[in-house]
Amino acid sequence: MPYGRDEPEIESYKTPCPRDPYGKVFHPGDPKDQRNVSADANSSHWIALFELSAAEHAAVYIDSEDSEWVRLVLSMIRNRSGDKWHSNSIYLREILTQWLEARTLQRTKGKSKDSTTALNTLEALKFHSDLRAGDNTTKMAEGWETFRLTFIRAITNALTHRCDWMEGLACLHVCSRALKTGQQRVRSIVVTAMKDTSLLCNPVLHAMVIVAKLDSSFSQGVPGYSRETPSAAWEACVSRLPGEDALTLANCVFDSYLQKIGDDIDHRTIWSNEVYASSEINTRTAYCLGNDVSDPARGRANHHQFTLRWHEAQQRIRSGGRRVQEMSNTYIASHHIQRIG
Repeated sequence: MPYGRDEPEIESYKTPCPRDPYGKVFHPGDPKDQRNVSADANSSHWIALFELSAAEHAAVYIDSEDSEWVRLVLSMIRNRSGDKWHSNSIYLREILTQWLEARTLQRTKGKSKDSTTALNTLEALKFHSDLRAGDNTTKMAEGWETFRLTFIRAITNALTHRCDWMEGLACLHVCSRALKTGQQRVRSIVVTAMKDTSLLCNPVLHAMVIVAKLDSSFSQGVPGYSRETPSAAWEACVSRLPGEDALTLANCVFDSYLQKIGDDIDHRTIWSNEVYASSEINTRTAYCLGNDVSDPARGRANHHQFTLRWHEAQQRIRSGGRRVQEMSNTYIASHHIQRIG
């Protein structure tokens, strides 16, 4: 079937690279410089890019039509199992590393039988029938809930088995436009993705942007699936906003966590349970401090300082030298972070 006017013709499956206004292709270098984001960049470049703060990382893709979606993905909680909506299940270090290894093999040895199988699987995807329920948004959300993990696994499998990303998108385009088993929303998002020369160079991030857009599309206005859930405030705590002081941020993280868990527990008892403090509240507070939108350098310093003071408090409490409340995120923020900015 020929492509329609709104669909890109695929002359080559070679992933394009961003160029400057004068047409010069830039070589890999500083990961913060978008001009250096190239499909030819070496593995250390991509790892350095991955390790940037969310604000610095997102700035690399400022020219992308989906730059705001990039920012959202980079602020998401990571979920390796892939079973939670509105979470990052693809742009993870282990998947990025596997993609880099597969890319190297693709360039040195070419495609494998596994890559052909992975592309065939993508092209043969049959979307759940509920995803074609028209105006029944609840039914469509339930269909995406059923099909979502299959979709993520098929994409991840292609990324980690020597498949060229543009070719993978072409396969998604084929399956999504199928008359009886396709899905129009997926097709539209894939068509947009195929035109994005900025994100095409980072297939792993690009894939997660596609999933994030689908999560948002199928969850809008559907109770239980949209981001407006008891955990929405917690999920929204992902950065330090301009003008926000450290103590206010710490209080927001703490309050949103209480709202999320809904248990009969408050500030008088929560810090007696180290699991809450170490695995949830303090980890998120440190992350938010580090993801400083207006001052990335301050963010890195505060993240280091918060983590240091938290671990020192843990050691003193275990030796019986401090009150357990001194491990709280608000105590650390007010006594150690507020003073330095």
